[in-house]
Amino acid sequence: MNPPLPKEFIAGLTEGEGCFDLQFRRDVKYGRPGSPVYYGWKAQFVINLRKDDTPLLEKVKDVFGCGTIHFQTSLEKEMARYSIQDIENLYKIAVPFFRENRLHGKKQKDFDLWAEAVEILFENKNPKNIKKGIRGFASTQWNKHDFQRLLELHKEMEQYKAKRKQGVKWISAAEAYVLTLPD
Repeated sequence: MNPPLPKEFIAGLTEGEGCFDLQFRRDVKYGRPGSPVYYGWKAQFVINLRKDDTPLLEKVKDVFGCGTIHFQTSLEKEMARYSIQDIENLYKIAVPFFRENRLHGKKQKDFDLWAEAVEILFENKNPKNIKKGIRGFASTQWNKHDFQRLLELHKEMEQYKAKRKQGVKWISAAEAYVLTLPD
């Protein structure tokens, strides 16, 4: 049996190939009557490598003890993607790991913002989704301050991300929803 990867190696790999992702997402339930639309926050930790580096991602997964590996084709390349998406695993495993094994430069600043968002999501894990109906958003248990802070964190994190539409696609819906929350 091979020894586990050093934690410092995983931190370095994350600096080069990792991502701390926070998104406000839209999900349409087409199989349900009226195809209801739900919105919700999603945080994830991701490392993307070439498919032939899958054994390395398996070792990363072994160190964390959670997460999944998926395969995808991107720009004619076969890629392997390790991700942790479960909010409890992010809060209890990924955040403490990167607090203990600090990153450097912009990646550390990105992590600090993301970690705060994960903490907010963990504390608010019961109001998972926001339903949008004909008359606007359904009420949930979201605290206005927490929801507003997630919007601020998302915006602050943009400076550390590659230019992409994916993460900001539904932010206008989040901005509209926060206005409906009581102070």
